[in-house]
Amino acid sequence: MERIVPLYETAFNGEHTGVYFSTKSGQNPTPDGGDLPGFYVHVDGRFRFIPQHVLLRLPRERPVRITLSQEIMNSKQLTELPLKYPGEALRRHISGKVSIHVVLDVNGKIKELTTLEGDPVLANPVSNALRQMLFEPTQLDGDPVEVEFDYATAFQLH
Repeated sequence: MERIVPLYETAFNGEHTGVYFSTKSGQNPTPDGGDLPGFYVHVDGRFRFIPQHVLLRLPRERPVRITLSQEIMNSKQLTELPLKYPGEALRRHISGKVSIHVVLDVNGKIKELTTLEGDPVLANPVSNALRQMLFEPTQLDGDPVEVEFDYATAFQLH
């Protein structure tokens, strides 16, 4: 994992770095003159300025899991979803929506499945089909991360 290392800080009026707070809600503080408080960092072969107020809001640790949409995850599928209308649901005339929360490990394999919505007659075969799926591993700035997403499908009798 790449770390942002400050090369040097900037300060108001050339004295020292500081944080300025506004006494009025919603108002952004502005300096009286001089440099803006912040850091110049070297990232991907270039220097970038990161304002101090932005740097202070960054999380202290990198996320180990991110959330993506079903549409993005559909594009990362390495295997087809072997999903058919369940025979028991056809016999019992059951239809409806199924929603499953999926967590993938850093290798793109199913780690956890949780049914969020749907009749178990429909949801169980969907969960079983998802367990057979393999997805392209996901990286965040070059580091492997777990992914979570909600998979939704609907079964309609004609």
